[in-house]
Amino acid sequence: MNLVRKPTLTRSEQVRQRRVEESRKRITKSQIPVSNPGPYPVTVRGGSGARVHQRTQKRPRRQYYYSIGATGAEIRLPAIPSIRADWKWVSAGIALVMIIALFFFLNSSQFTISSPKTVGIQRVTGSDLEAVLRLQGLSIFELDTNIARTQLAMAFPDLKNIQIRASLPAAITIIAEERQPVLVWKNNDTTLWVDTEGVIIPPRGEIGPLPVIESDSLPPLGDNAVNLNNPATSAVNNAIPTMLETSILQNWGRRMDKNLLLTALKLTTIVPEGTTIAFSDRHGLGWMDTAGWYVYIGLTLDEIDLKMTEYQEIVKQVQVMGLRPQIISVETIHAPYLRMEQ
Repeated sequence: MNLVRKPTLTRSEQVRQRRVEESRKRITKSQIPVSNPGPYPVTVRGGSGARVHQRTQKRPRRQYYYSIGATGAEIRLPAIPSIRADWKWVSAGIALVMIIALFFFLNSSQFTISSPKTVGIQRVTGSDLEAVLRLQGLSIFELDTNIARTQLAMAFPDLKNIQIRASLPAAITIIAEERQPVLVWKNNDTTLWVDTEGVIIPPRGEIGPLPVIESDSLPPLGDNAVNLNNPATSAVNNAIPTMLETSILQNWGRRMDKNLLLTALKLTTIVPEGTTIAFSDRHGLGWMDTAGWYVYIGLTLDEIDLKMTEYQEIVKQVQVMGLRPQIISVETIHAPYLRMEQ
């Protein structure tokens, strides 16, 4: 019976094999984390129980060994500390960066508004806009375009379709259309303009000759008249209280009676050119005659030709009788009357 003999190793080969195995065991053992050593015992002196010394615990460092080939030689790599990410510090870092960026944006002169650019605005000056918006020295990031647009609409009812565009670094453009007046309404010391839509606006700047109505009251408002430019916004109301008060008292931005406006404009084509149109809450529309009295025809131009003929006959009778009336009324064709000076 033949027995197979195992190959025998020389002494040098056995030593080499033993070193390789020891190296592998050492590498395996080094990868097992070392438990944290307990703190040094506390020494008590005099029974006071005060802690004298306690060793600070440190996070263990990981060690690695690198084996060179089959020779059994090893290289120990530098110890690498165990680092654990703490999201609290990450969040704090991000917050700090944002605060610094916000401080820079709000205080940098690069983002400070100087004066806005205007498009389509002629009668309203830059100083008028600044008095309302107060943009000088304001950062573009602090500007609320919605509130600014409401402020302009409330302070300047003669502007419509207002747009405010802001672009970096600090450019502001105000785009609007100006209402064009077709009538001047005078009530004692108050002068107002009225545009083609019947919107009451304050006089501003220079404009060509317009028909003038002298009245003992402000323009009558339409049945569905609403205040176009006075929203109940506390932030806006606090910004321009003086203008707001004037706007409410003089009905800026509200619509007058549209039928009355159209009738007044038609009446200007009937009376002699340059004649001042008159309006009274009691008598309606009329005009001031060159003889020095007021003529009233009512609120409409119905049967205006007949009323004009009747008025001419009354004037003839007044001149014959040498009278000097204060008012001649033909509001009702079948009941004309005149009022003498008191």
